[in-house]
This record gives sequence, structure tokens and C-alpha cells, in this order.
Amino acid sequence: MGRRTNLVGYADDPRTPGKAITLDSAQSPREYLESVIHECLHCCLWDLDESAVDETARDIAELLWKMGYRRRSPLCSG
Repeated sequence: MGRRTNLVGYADDPRTPGKAITLDSAQSPREYLESVIHECLHCCLWDLDESAVDETARDIAELLWKMGYRRRSPLCSG
């Protein structure tokens, strides 16, 4: 299967030196939350089927959004 062209996020293979998650910051806050969760799931469970990652990320993002979780700034600081 080829690489998708309409990506809003991407996680490097966990075996990649200097691996990273890339996210499109132009997403709405709600979409960005789901993308963060989605890519983190890929990092933790690399072999999980894409449909399972999609559904799980959507469900977790919906719960967190309803609980009031929001991104405080566009950039993470560490």
C-alpha cells in the first residue's frame, strides 16, 4: 500500500534513529487532539491496524474533548 498524500500527522517507524511525530498545525484544535492521540498510538502499537488506530484515537479524543482538555499553545515545550 502506498503512502497517503492527505496526511495531517505521521509517526516515523519506531526503529528509525531520531524518530519523530509530525503534525499539521493548521488543523482545528479538536482535529489536532485526535491526530496527536492517533500518532501516539502508532508509536506505542506500531503493528496495530490503521482502522483500529483511527477508531481508538477518535474515541479517546472525544472523551478528552468532552472533559475539557484543550491545547494551551500551538507549540509543545518540554
